[in-house]
Amino acid sequence: MKYQIEDYQEIGKKLKERLELETEIVAVKFVKNLSEFQEGFIRPLRDTGKPMTLCMAMAASRYEKKKMAMSAEDNS
Repeated sequence: MKYQIEDYQEIGKKLKERLELETEIVAVKFVKNLSEFQEGFIRPLRDTGKPMTLCMAMAASRYEKKKMAMSAEDNS
């Protein structure tokens, strides 16, 4: 069975409730080509003019519900 994004969202919601998490669950996807980045994701260097550490990007996703996309150039 191939899962759809909605399936993962529902599983994440159930996990968050069951584990009583205070912040959002973060998914990580590794891509081979930058063209695989989807529209609507924040690229730190491109969108803010500053690189960001991976842990800061994770925190932005967890606490601020921001969708982040990181490449080597975005990472400081």
